[in-house]
Amino acid sequence: MVNKKGVSPLIAVIVLIAFTLIVAGMLATWASRFARETLPTTECFNIDVIIQGATYDTPTGTLNLYVKNRGAITLTFDTLIKYQNGTITQTPQTYTVDSNQLRTFTFTGIPNTVDEVTIQSQECTNVQDLIQRQWITGL
Repeated sequence: MVNKKGVSPLIAVIVLIAFTLIVAGMLATWASRFARETLPTTECFNIDVIIQGATYDTPTGTLNLYVKNRGAITLTFDTLIKYQNGTITQTPQTYTVDSNQLRTFTFTGIPNTVDEVTIQSQECTNVQDLIQRQWITGL
């Protein structure tokens, strides 16, 4: 008769728990490093922008946007103009708006076939707003 002995059930449970904790620690370290490296460095929480209005002057082709940064940080904006024929152009100008400030964006030489205008933050791409033709005074 051969007497075989195995690992005590108590020791086996302790080893399994220790192994599980080690693997969980490694995964948590990897996940936090991955998140830090892939998420943008700018805090894009509680950030908002609104185009409060727009005017268009037909004789000069001047478009004015009245933009309010309702967030906690200064933002820089790109502007995209969509025309009635479906073309979209990005204006060469960028505008910076301080936190909780209102600023006028002025564009000259804009044809009166504007369909909508979109502004988008360079720092936080999900921070954007648009205004459609019917809300632009003068068109």
